[in-house]
Amino acid sequence: MTEEETEGGKGKISKTVLAVIILFGIAVIAGIYTYMQPVTYRYTETVAGVNIYSQIPIEDIQYLKIIALFNESGKAATTCNFELSAISTVNPNGYKIFIEEGEKGIYVHKKEAYIKGSTEEDVLQACNVFSCLREGIECSGGLWSVRESIIDARRVNIILDINVRGASLRGHGEIMGALGYIQAENKMKDLNGDGRIERWEIEENLIKIFQYIKEGDNCSLQRTTTSFQKLNVTNETFKCSELHPSIMLLKSEKNAIEVKNGDVIISGDDDHIGSACIILRDAISPEFIRSLYRMD
Repeated sequence: MTEEETEGGKGKISKTVLAVIILFGIAVIAGIYTYMQPVTYRYTETVAGVNIYSQIPIEDIQYLKIIALFNESGKAATTCNFELSAISTVNPNGYKIFIEEGEKGIYVHKKEAYIKGSTEEDVLQACNVFSCLREGIECSGGLWSVRESIIDARRVNIILDINVRGASLRGHGEIMGALGYIQAENKMKDLNGDGRIERWEIEENLIKIFQYIKEGDNCSLQRTTTSFQKLNVTNETFKCSELHPSIMLLKSEKNAIEVKNGDVIISGDDDHIGSACIILRDAISPEFIRSLYRMD
């Protein structure tokens, strides 16, 4: 090989390397440019006081049934993961959902969504709304005042439509568990500060839970036997509209969680009622599911 051929060979190699470097540089610059562009959301909406920003039509969120969840830190994130896993199919390759600290809201991208809040309460509210969107359930802004209404009234009436089946009945059990947790939590209070909790203090603090079966406009009181409360009443009926505060599970064509004057109406078909009960469970007692799995 002559010197000229060697130099020519070297020249060709240099040009090839130079071309690769240029292409690499263009790719890097393009990547940096793309990264630095602000994220835009074509669709926006506010549901129950929570802002939603989405790159896909908001109604399409309900089709994101297969999701990937992550071990996020914080109690609210743990409750949210339990809630989402209960209404979804969890798969590592599914649509990714991240729970992060930030401005309260739901940020939906094409391949992932971010549930954000600056406080635990904000995160839980954003999570509840995301679940409502995912399930195609109308969600009321009064959802997070229900717990205080129950505690203030020291009673709650659970009304179960006689026509519900399957998932609705399982959802009823979830709500009863959350209410039982609230009942147990509130009864153990030392009212006179003597360092002891006496029977009269338990009775004073006890939140009474009454269960009814709804048939037409009439509600039949059911027997209740727990360590805190015994109620053996038969054949006693009331007008359902006169029972306050109440949580009613109602078979309907409308999928919704409605809160009116401290009463909650969960309506829809059995599957939607079941999902709505899980959302309400975590809205009124986010500690319950963590305590049940000993993660609190």
